[in-house]
Amino acid sequence: VRGTGMILTAELGPGIVGSIYDGLQKSLTDLMKEGSFIKRGAKAFALPRDKKWQFSAKI
Repeated sequence: VRGTGMILTAELGPGIVGSIYDGLQKSLTDLMKEGSFIKRGAKAFALPRDKKWQFSAKI
């Protein structure tokens, strides 16, 4: 592990629980659809971009 001085970020949302991710927060379920091995440069979002969740702010 090497420090880069960059901020550590993670995408959070209601769909995050119950999913399986690699060390870079790529959805392994989505990557598995491409085959048994993860290809170099493979891209997958942590949360589905097309799914909508109901949100109501409570203060």
